[in-house]
Amino acid sequence: MSARGFITAGWWGYFICAAIYVVAGIRAGDWLGLAGSFFFLGATVCFMVPHYRNRTERSDD
Repeated sequence: MSARGFITAGWWGYFICAAIYVVAGIRAGDWLGLAGSFFFLGATVCFMVPHYRNRTERSDD
């Protein structure tokens, strides 16, 4: 697997973890944990956007 493949897998792993934390926060009724989970999910998406946007610039990885 290329370096880009590992980076992509890592970001999707973070995204899935964040989504699970959101579900766990909803089920527990923990509003602080839920807010942190949404922040984590949003930050992960912010990191994924340039990763996919610059796909052609880093095609040699």
